[in-house]
Amino acid sequence: MTDAYHDSPPLTEEQRAVVEQPWDARLLVTAGAGAGKTHTLVRRLDALMGHEDDALEAGEILVLSFSRAAVRELRERIALHAREARRVRVQTFDSWAYSVLRAEQPDRDWGALRFDERIRETTEAVLRGAVEESEQGTPAHVVIDEVQDLVGDRRDMVETLLDRFQENCGFTVVGDGAQAIFGFQVSDQDARAAETNYFFDWLRGSYPDDLVELHLTTNFRARTREARTALALGDALKRLPS
Repeated sequence: MTDAYHDSPPLTEEQRAVVEQPWDARLLVTAGAGAGKTHTLVRRLDALMGHEDDALEAGEILVLSFSRAAVRELRERIALHAREARRVRVQTFDSWAYSVLRAEQPDRDWGALRFDERIRETTEAVLRGAVEESEQGTPAHVVIDEVQDLVGDRRDMVETLLDRFQENCGFTVVGDGAQAIFGFQVSDQDARAAETNYFFDWLRGSYPDDLVELHLTTNFRARTREARTALALGDALKRLPS
């Protein structure tokens, strides 16, 4: 395996712990900016497909992220550094939702609906069994990036998806509450405050016995003394009133 990744940065012990979790693990990874999150995800995908005894096929892995930019970055990293995972499809939540609806009801004009309307329709479709009946079928492992940005309807859709397949599907979800940027999508201020880190709390409450929670703490961008000092103050700054 070392030779296969000679052009990639070596894994830290924290990153290796994430990569080597079994395919059916329920895994929450918290990682701040500069912690090598995307690199770790690429290696995680490779590991899911590379285990000889219980390797997954590309079609059994569902990879979702919030923004097109995040999806593009992950695809580029996979193309550069993945060995097994180059056939894995990475999608935004919105594009995946649209594909689920088109597969279930191909004659309906889903493009006429707003994004949030399609997301709500997809949540209902998941409950009806649309994912199981689709060409790709039930995922064996779900990978979700940037989960700190899951709020409102998209959060509800993802929770419904994980609930639906919790008996026989593992997941790897990655995020950092300090980097949340899409709270503005919840217009009511009280509801917006309630959404802060809601998804992290939902995971911990929904999987109290088997959620594996790992952290990536090494910051590869904080190279100067000033940057390391600021990084150490991060938790205290998060607690300041806004």
